[in-house]
Amino acid sequence: MSHDDQTRYRWCGRTVARPATRRRRCGARGTGSVALDRKAAAGRLVGYAVFAAGDGGGSWSRPVTATIEVLPPVHDVTLSVEDAVVSARWQVHPDASSVEVTRTGGAAVRSSGKTTFTDRLEGKGDHSYTLVACYRRADGGVARAAAVQVRASSRTAVAPVTALRLAPVTDGTPTVAATWRQPEPDTEVVLRRADTPCPWEFGAVVPVPDVLSYGTEVTGSLSDDGEWRTLTAAVPTGLFWYVPFTMSPNGALRGQDASLGIALPLTDVRHQRFGHEHVVSWVWPEAAGVAEVRWTCGEQKGKTRLTRQQYQLAGGFRLRCDKGELRVRVRSVVMASDGECVSADSELVVPPAPPRLRYSVELARRPLLGGGTVRVRLSAEEPVHRCTVLVVVAAGAVMPRRPDDGVVVLRSPQDVRPEAEIELSAELPKLRKPYWIRCFLEEEGVALLVDPPTKQLKVS
Repeated sequence: MSHDDQTRYRWCGRTVARPATRRRRCGARGTGSVALDRKAAAGRLVGYAVFAAGDGGGSWSRPVTATIEVLPPVHDVTLSVEDAVVSARWQVHPDASSVEVTRTGGAAVRSSGKTTFTDRLEGKGDHSYTLVACYRRADGGVARAAAVQVRASSRTAVAPVTALRLAPVTDGTPTVAATWRQPEPDTEVVLRRADTPCPWEFGAVVPVPDVLSYGTEVTGSLSDDGEWRTLTAAVPTGLFWYVPFTMSPNGALRGQDASLGIALPLTDVRHQRFGHEHVVSWVWPEAAGVAEVRWTCGEQKGKTRLTRQQYQLAGGFRLRCDKGELRVRVRSVVMASDGECVSADSELVVPPAPPRLRYSVELARRPLLGGGTVRVRLSAEEPVHRCTVLVVVAAGAVMPRRPDDGVVVLRSPQDVRPEAEIELSAELPKLRKPYWIRCFLEEEGVALLVDPPTKQLKVS
């Protein structure tokens, strides 16, 4: 039959193992479908019968019966560790005959009575204990309650993270590198990210469920460098607070936090050289309106910020670098309500400008015989070592762009010094006008060859 909310119930129970005593206990009548028997005998098989009746009174139904062996486990277990000795206390039902205690690995631990034990911890790390309440059955056998497991640690008291550093990383996507000083090598530290400041003070012990409700855990790849541990992880753009929590059996210790805003980086960074002036250009992400530029050139260095409008008016970022390697780092800056977001650096390295090698051309023609002699004078303001000068003659109205556009009439390896001018000479073949006489360097990058005026190069 089915029962509604108006159905009344009554239960009765007795210890099955004592048939000579027909004594039974019965509970009060009521409409509830749950009853609690606070006087059930522990370590005994107890039988129960439940009767039902309608709300209008009348006779009770036939009973539904069930049996259960009542075996209450230990409860309210507390552990304390001092000088590598663990002390344990707990509560157990008075009818329990004993409590069995085993250590990790199954080794038995002697208890003091039924509610305490002490044990010396060996080695570092966590140690588990299993506590089982035992009851004597009526037939003399032993019945065991459900096992209760507890854990003790021989580790030193956990400490919060005292230093946290954040830095954006260039990795194609927004990425952060979070570096902290690890309290202990085997201590578990969880880093969480949220868009609001942490509500707990530094060093506070926070319940683990509360920690899990704050922000999102940051996961990625870990690397260690001495006592410092670095977590590299992909993160969303925007300003976030990062908080490390040191995990312990009693909760999580709130460490030193830090905030960092991540923006999309500047891309396609390029460079053009105009004499001693350099022009650096890049592609702006949509949300960025400010760029931060840092540069070094020899012993010079500088840092500045410019808006997108300033960049567009100047045709890029311009700076002068006379000598030495030029190294430029640029990153985007996006303003947020609580601060600013910056991207990872985009870096550009420009090698030093090669020394300038100048030359002049002088031609002595032989009108009757044809051809003539060409003289080339080389000069430089800086030393030019191990350069090979090619003198090329090319017929036609178009100036030669490379040695293959003409005929090499002279190939001369040289070391050019600033204090001395070098003169080269070569015989010219018979050519129809117009034709060109131009010099090239066989090696790339050793020097920048500067042409004389066109009237020295072209014969017409």
